[in-house]
Amino acid sequence: MYTGYKLNPAVNDLMYDNDQNTYVIYNGSTWVSTTYATYEWGFDYAKYLQMWQLTPPLIVGEMLGLNDFRSQADPENIDFTTWNNRLETMIASYKSAVPNGKFVILTPCSTCGVLNNAAGDYTIKQNACMWSHRKNIIDKFDGRESEGIYIVDTGIAI
Repeated sequence: MYTGYKLNPAVNDLMYDNDQNTYVIYNGSTWVSTTYATYEWGFDYAKYLQMWQLTPPLIVGEMLGLNDFRSQADPENIDFTTWNNRLETMIASYKSAVPNGKFVILTPCSTCGVLNNAAGDYTIKQNACMWSHRKNIIDKFDGRESEGIYIVDTGIAI
């Protein structure tokens, strides 16, 4: 029977078990339940370069946030703290692995959905949320070219 678990796990391999709604860790002989809060989570860009034997890219572009912020309750009072901190973690990890690399943050779309809104699920409020997110990116990450961090405004081009 296929469970989705690794076939040849190493000690301390960690996975999420959808059927049990919990994380599991391999102790050397079996998978045992564990909790998310037990671990300190991070991001190690160099690990993935090494794992897949990739040539470090001199430019990395990230476009994140549309699904995170599109449907917030109040476009003027969105807390971007966690998102900003996680992006800073990604940037630091990339820059550690590729010191001369350029990390490009692509602003998300300023409007949501299609022009005719045939599905009927795109609103002016969602657009306002995305404008708030774009402003957050500019306020937090603009002017950092000396650090190898750039913003590219994609606006409604995508």
